[in-house]
Amino acid sequence: MFGTCKKEIDRGLSYVCGNDMYGGEHGCGLFFCSEHLNDVYDENDECIKSNVCERCAKNEEPFSPKPDTKEWINWKLEDYSWRAWRDENPLKVEEMKKYLKE
Repeated sequence: MFGTCKKEIDRGLSYVCGNDMYGGEHGCGLFFCSEHLNDVYDENDECIKSNVCERCAKNEEPFSPKPDTKEWINWKLEDYSWRAWRDENPLKVEEMKKYLKE
């Protein structure tokens, strides 16, 4: 299911498994469309996990992340909001630039 979904999404918190950066307590931190995120309830109908992927819902190993899109890579390389990250990660920036040239 995860590997075949082609829905375009952004990297906002509403798309992250676990509703928190890096997944929080219950998620893996990967990004999914709303169709592939669900809430998990206990026998008393209490929500015990919110906005998690199918593997995190079952306490399984997370999916392997899909590669970043060229649009997202360009955003990280050019947008002012990513300047500090670029300054802290010069090797990753060079790898991304090289990838875009290929």
